[in-house]
Amino acid sequence: MAHRIETALAGSTTVEVSATRGTDEIHVGISEGSGVSTARDVITACNTDPGVVPQATVGAPSDLARLAPFITRTRDGRLLQATIDLRGVSVTVYVVNMDRSVDSSIFWQVLRAQVAKVERQP
Repeated sequence: MAHRIETALAGSTTVEVSATRGTDEIHVGISEGSGVSTARDVITACNTDPGVVPQATVGAPSDLARLAPFITRTRDGRLLQATIDLRGVSVTVYVVNMDRSVDSSIFWQVLRAQVAKVERQP
């Protein structure tokens, strides 16, 4: 899936950062332009690949719903991710854990913090 996303976003500028909290890996990316449709297309295509743990969409909390994010979670709960188009950039946050379900509170905290940072930019 990562290869498909990289191919789709080729030529755009992206800043990425990763961190670990406990056993959860947190990844954040800010890219030029729109990313929601790309994320939706790639995840939909990947869901049909054999051997891939399918992802289902997750409803946005009321404070983020106004931004029309694309949020997904794997059936096993080991991956939770979102892409939001905002002010000319695409904000992507995902949290992954190879051993257990991710801590969703970390995901929502990081996603909200990244949206707030972009919204504060002049």
